[in-house]
Amino acid sequence: MSGEKILDAAMVAFKQTFVAFCREQPDAAGQQLSPESMSKLTKGIMAAAQSAGQAGLAAYLRQHDTRESSVEVKGVRYRYKNTMAKTYLTLFGDVVADRAIYGSDTVGGYVAPLDLALGMGGDESATIDAREMILFAVSSSTPEEVATLLAKASLCRPSRSAIQSIVVRDGTRMEEHRTAIAERVRQTQSIPAQARVLVASMDGANVRLREPGVKKGRKPQRPRSAENDGSANSSFRNAMVGSFSFYGRDQQGRAQRLCSSYQARMPQDNALTFKEGFEQAVIDINGQIVAEDRIIDKVLLCDGHRAIWNYADHNDTLSEFQWCVDFYHTTEHLSRAAEAIFGAKSVRGRRWYDRWREDLKTDPGAPVAIYRSMAGYAQRFRLSKTRREALKAEQTFFKNNHRLMRYHEFIRKGYPIGSGPIEAAAKTIVKQRMCRSGMRWNRKTGQHILTLRAYAKSQTWDAMWNAYTELRLAA
Repeated sequence: MSGEKILDAAMVAFKQTFVAFCREQPDAAGQQLSPESMSKLTKGIMAAAQSAGQAGLAAYLRQHDTRESSVEVKGVRYRYKNTMAKTYLTLFGDVVADRAIYGSDTVGGYVAPLDLALGMGGDESATIDAREMILFAVSSSTPEEVATLLAKASLCRPSRSAIQSIVVRDGTRMEEHRTAIAERVRQTQSIPAQARVLVASMDGANVRLREPGVKKGRKPQRPRSAENDGSANSSFRNAMVGSFSFYGRDQQGRAQRLCSSYQARMPQDNALTFKEGFEQAVIDINGQIVAEDRIIDKVLLCDGHRAIWNYADHNDTLSEFQWCVDFYHTTEHLSRAAEAIFGAKSVRGRRWYDRWREDLKTDPGAPVAIYRSMAGYAQRFRLSKTRREALKAEQTFFKNNHRLMRYHEFIRKGYPIGSGPIEAAAKTIVKQRMCRSGMRWNRKTGQHILTLRAYAKSQTWDAMWNAYTELRLAA
């Protein structure tokens, strides 16, 4: 069948559908222009376009269906059995086509060459374009929301269960190929010409899992049975997000972010898979910098969580990075110290905070001086037990992290001092999608969503999808 015949089939279907519409709505095209008439005509043309697309695709499928006495698939000979109709989910909606079915007398089972050519296995029915649209939408919205949106705004209208099935199938395959996909995506990325600094960051965000755990909060005061021990059928665990951002400098010499890429993993003991991916990304980006013969300074910029810095302390891939604790995280601790010393909403506390906040940017000795100032006030002031303990916690933070408070040096070099991209990523990639009211996740399905969302937010969706489809078809 030639392209002209496919076009003829589509045009005949379009004309038939639109003529039928005009008979049902005789005044739709001729009545006076109004919002209602425009809406009616739009729906009629869309219905005709859908019929044309379905007819053209059906003709195309008939053209490529195999009708032989036998076929060979992966070294196994299958004999022709019969034909069977199948409904394919396409961007034009459902397309029904009869296709040949072949069976094996030696290994058993059946194959449909038409399905194999379309990259479908088992009971899959969605075309590659339909799957991509659905998965991209699910990266931002729930399956229920996607189904509702597509019913309003698309010719492809899958059910919620069909959407969920696609997420599980393709998400599982993406996870199997995650390393190869990540490598191919990075090969498509180039370092911006203006880039002077690479900033690597990582952070965590709590996700509610569909796993047993202990309830948090105030202990129950009322009598309760022995079985009611405060446990729950869900628990919160820390998902991990990593970011890699290239920075240049603006006309004032300040750090200016050029681009960012992200990766995210569901909670896991010791975050082993996340660390593996993060380290591989560092290795690959370093290799790219060397291959392009670029001079790029490298910075590790994170909040003050000790687990992060303990990990960095024992990781050779981060040894060439200059380390810094996020400035705004530090100022939060500074603010809490001011409140512990002087009390909430104290004018004197505000002045103490403002002074040291500015000194952190200009004086390399400020972190140690702040620690000494806190120690001095702890000795001179008679603080309550609660405020004394709060101040001690802030003293510990400055004692543990003062070597990482390199703000004066970083500002002078034109480096960023705030981990804005990773903080935003933890919110947009994890919190906005995974932490809506009542949501609980199992780790496998949650990872499917995080993977999709990380690529979407990294602006690397097309590169990811091309890599994934190539790997899937080659498998």
